[in-house]
Amino acid sequence: MNGKTATAPAGTRAPMLPRWAPWATFGGGIAAGGLIALAIGASPFVWLIFAGLITLVSTTVWSRSVEGKRKAVDRAMTLLVVAAFVLALVPLLSLIYTVVSKGLARFDGEFLGSSMRGVLAEGGGAFHAAMGTLIITLVAAAAAVPVGVMTAIYLVEYGKGRLKRAITFFVDVMM
Repeated sequence: MNGKTATAPAGTRAPMLPRWAPWATFGGGIAAGGLIALAIGASPFVWLIFAGLITLVSTTVWSRSVEGKRKAVDRAMTLLVVAAFVLALVPLLSLIYTVVSKGLARFDGEFLGSSMRGVLAEGGGAFHAAMGTLIITLVAAAAAVPVGVMTAIYLVEYGKGRLKRAITFFVDVMM
């Protein structure tokens, strides 16, 4: 090939799965996982595990047969990252549900407007907590905004050399 890289002819592209393929394998995984879980009498959690594994395997096999090994590995890793994200959301959603279901009855004007001063048993409110949060936020903003603006002006207008690289590095780290 004379040291040149081979390219596909103009107007052609590599074969790809249809856009609906991941959703189809997910739906099939949910259905098949549900059937397996029902057959063995497993819990809904086991059903979701079966559904995820079936979706992962079927998508990877289908992608490997149509798109090749590299794209199949890419699809498998994407599914694993999505599964890890969903798994990380479970405790958060559980916490939000618990807080809202148990705290909604108490979340009223009295709770928001009354303080905790002199309260030893039932009652009390969140006024002091809200005011403390507001004050701390305002003080932090008053300290941080001028420093941030001046740093940005320095970096854009005057910054050169090692100091600019160090400040840029620390800004990137903080972001």
